[in-house]
Formats: sequence, C-alpha cells, structure tokens
Amino acid sequence: MGFSAGLILRLISEIKTFGKNHPRMAGFIDKEFFTDLPVGTKVEIKVTRPGKEEVSDSFITVSDDSKLLKDLKELS
Repeated sequence: MGFSAGLILRLISEIKTFGKNHPRMAGFIDKEFFTDLPVGTKVEIKVTRPGKEEVSDSFITVSDDSKLLKDLKELS
C-alpha cells in the first residue's frame, strides 16, 4: 500500500487541525498512544452518536502495533 506525498501532507495538516480543535483529546492520544504502549495493553474505544446507541470495541496490543504507532507519531 503506497501513500502519495499529497496525502501525507494533507494528513499532517488534518492532524494539526484536530489538535487545535480538540487539545485535551490530542494530548491524551499523544501521551497514551505515542509513548510506551507495551504488548498486552488493552485499548477500548467508545462512540456515542446523538440519538444512537453507544457502541464500543477493544483490542489488545501486539508487537506489530508498535511500528504503526511510531509511524503515526512521526506524522504529528
């Protein structure tokens, strides 16, 4: 899977905008996801849309996840 330079630049810009719009969440993500997240860590995500039932899912980190998280941190 390849990414164009234009897409990467757009993602970087959108990440910065997200950080400005949601500084607490951006700080939380930076602290909790982009610092040491050892194998076996449970990550749970919950979404509550207006007028809809809450949904959630979770995963347990595996060794392959650390590279993805390092790469995402470099984008931000």
